[in-house]
Amino acid sequence: MAATGTIIDEGWVPSRTLVSGGHQAVRFRDVAEYNERISTLLARTPRWKICTTTTAVPCSTATTIEFSSVLQPCSNPTQLDCIVAFGTVSTDGTKSPATYDGAFPKTAPNGFEAEPNIGLPAGGAGGLWTVAEGSGAPIRTHYVGVTVSGSAKPGERVAFGNFFAMASPIGIKTFSCNVPAGCSPSYVPERDDSSYVGYVDGFGVSLGLNCVMSGNYDASTGKSECAERKAFSKDVNYYLTVRLSQAVSGWLHGRLADPNITIESVAGSTSAVTVSIAAKSVSVPAVDLEKNFSDLPATLQDAYRAKGAWKDADPAGYGNFAFETDPLKRNKESRPTSSGVNSIAELEAWIPVINDTAIADLSTWTVRTLGSNELGAASGCVTDKNKVTGIVTTNATVYKAAAPVYDSATQSLNYTVSAPHYMSSGELFKGSYSLIVRSDVARCIYKFTSAPIKSTIEVIDTGAETNSVVTNVSESDGWIRLTASGFTHSTPTIRATMTQPATTEAAQPTIALNRGASRASLLKWAALTTTKTSRVTLTVAKSSRRICAVSGTSIMGRASGTCVVSIRVQTGSKRSSATLRIRVG
Repeated sequence: MAATGTIIDEGWVPSRTLVSGGHQAVRFRDVAEYNERISTLLARTPRWKICTTTTAVPCSTATTIEFSSVLQPCSNPTQLDCIVAFGTVSTDGTKSPATYDGAFPKTAPNGFEAEPNIGLPAGGAGGLWTVAEGSGAPIRTHYVGVTVSGSAKPGERVAFGNFFAMASPIGIKTFSCNVPAGCSPSYVPERDDSSYVGYVDGFGVSLGLNCVMSGNYDASTGKSECAERKAFSKDVNYYLTVRLSQAVSGWLHGRLADPNITIESVAGSTSAVTVSIAAKSVSVPAVDLEKNFSDLPATLQDAYRAKGAWKDADPAGYGNFAFETDPLKRNKESRPTSSGVNSIAELEAWIPVINDTAIADLSTWTVRTLGSNELGAASGCVTDKNKVTGIVTTNATVYKAAAPVYDSATQSLNYTVSAPHYMSSGELFKGSYSLIVRSDVARCIYKFTSAPIKSTIEVIDTGAETNSVVTNVSESDGWIRLTASGFTHSTPTIRATMTQPATTEAAQPTIALNRGASRASLLKWAALTTTKTSRVTLTVAKSSRRICAVSGTSIMGRASGTCVVSIRVQTGSKRSSATLRIRVG
């Protein structure tokens, strides 16, 4: 396939007729879950019911309380559970803060007040921000949503379980809304009981709108407002800083390019952290197709025959004639999540039907934590509940959300992604993948000592096309970063391998005070090879700059202690790296 048309992004909305019976549809599209979009405070009694406070019924008598709090901008430098800043980053690293314009919608559906005595953050609405002029963003107004969610027993302190952050350029558009309660995403009472939970999407898709959020219903006009999604510029680098009263835990994954994510303790607190994210957006291929059930290949008919959802999954798909068991009479749509082994298998089954081509490529900027049910067979080293242990980002349509699985046979961390081979324009889709893992976590997984680690990353099964896969490996400030980009799909495996030369603490490299270690010695200690054309870069970790420093092509000892030095070698398009712990004195 060699066509090079226009990439479909801004303005695309899923289309569905589903008028007569006998249709089967599927939609692969990366969207936030409902509890990541809006604030909710719910009580299990045992059914879920809406609360406005934890101190009154139904929350006060519930067996469990669950919450999702959409955070607001910080009002002072010490406030917790709030957005410190959002903006753009220039090529020289200069940050330009955006201006906060206000909440959207103006009043949060199902909003609730903070309860500091139990650590519950206020549940508000997402916000509109205007990025600085000259940022390079073609659309300056952005919707930003940051959500923390978790649970507690009545009267006990809440525990944060998940973190979600997203940003999107938007334009405000009005639309007619005949049912006020359904104009914006929210929970509304069900008919049989004024407290029972019923979720309403309220996105206006049937009107051809692609709203990242909607609301602000005006009873006098019968209209509501849509924060309509617009396309990102792939060259704009965004940053988001959030201060939280509790650390986000475990493994993060997201839709980001060139991510730089840091988590630092807040001075004077034993639990609060500042989360800083800087990254560009990625284009994620979407798949959306409706077919007569009788026209589907036998493998797909067998998979959807019983419920209209992939291999009898729960929930049983969307559509009308919901209770009809005959696939030739009902209409059903499967909406798989963007992660998980079942989603990968479902997409692979549709690839021949969609001609291995995406219907749209939607620019996206999101990041969230993995839930305990998504970590799967991940090593205990990555499931520490008190710190972020790693981050994976990719632009694939679907991917295995769990932390990469350690393969003892190959001594590698493996990760599977899947996407159509071609973009909506007909061009080859080029995949991207970043793995950022704490150095101590990598050593835990591999049972390594504190000696240097040598890392590589490769893409297995990139397809028939000849293309250059660009990889990069680095280690600094306690994190190992591995990236791969430019590979083709449909379902490659990303393999990150780490090795450590046999060594003992007694063999730790040592230099005397006020003496140096040459480039040749450093390369030998790190077990890195070079050629005459290789470019070698030496970097001393911030925590070690009192102990040693780079001097030309050498490392000089300044004070007694252990000096951490990162060495990067680039030979042509190939990169390798290692981190040395050098004893000085």
